[in-house]
Amino acid sequence: MQRLKKHILPYAVAFLSACVLTLALCGCGSNKIPLQQEVTMETEWSPVAHYNVKTNWTTYDTLTGSDRYSSFAYYENSIDPEDGFIFFMLTNPHTDKYENESVPFLTPDIVALVKTEHSQYAHHLVTEGNWTALNQEESDRITFDRYKYSCNVTYYNSQYPWNKGSDYKEEDLEVVYAIAKSNIYDIEIAASSESLLNSFLETLSIDWNLDSETINKLPAQ
Repeated sequence: MQRLKKHILPYAVAFLSACVLTLALCGCGSNKIPLQQEVTMETEWSPVAHYNVKTNWTTYDTLTGSDRYSSFAYYENSIDPEDGFIFFMLTNPHTDKYENESVPFLTPDIVALVKTEHSQYAHHLVTEGNWTALNQEESDRITFDRYKYSCNVTYYNSQYPWNKGSDYKEEDLEVVYAIAKSNIYDIEIAASSESLLNSFLETLSIDWNLDSETINKLPAQ
């Protein structure tokens, strides 16, 4: 019996160690969100962005467009809104229409409006929310400033929002942002959670391929 224990013990220790390591690795990767559908977004002024989204997501035509000013797209699960969303926009800072504003394009009230377009609720009201500055994140040699906006949204299916009755619903809405601005690019990413934003940034790469018109507008080095 003692000899049997002596032979089994090293294997038992190795097995337990492997289990502990597996659990540790699973714990470290628990915030990873699988993004397996590869997307290439081209712009009319040359940059090409590569990134991944979820395979069961669709792109809403109401928030998809491109010209020399900007290229953008909005991805979400049209069947299950709780599955999250990603908004990605590249803006050309060398056009006459460019305004270097700090306010994100896809504000939470626009997110709420997009949601209402795909639900029975025709009206919406966003109460005042709170901005929180988060950390910085680097992706593809670009440093993004991170922010979070939290608010409460009340949706109405009524012409008169103050007459709630039973025809309304409320939900807490949170949007996290990664924003980067330079002489070459203006990038905005919005997501429904920090973990989703992190996963998206890990897949993001951009081929700038700047055209001569843009290069001529860059400040002298």
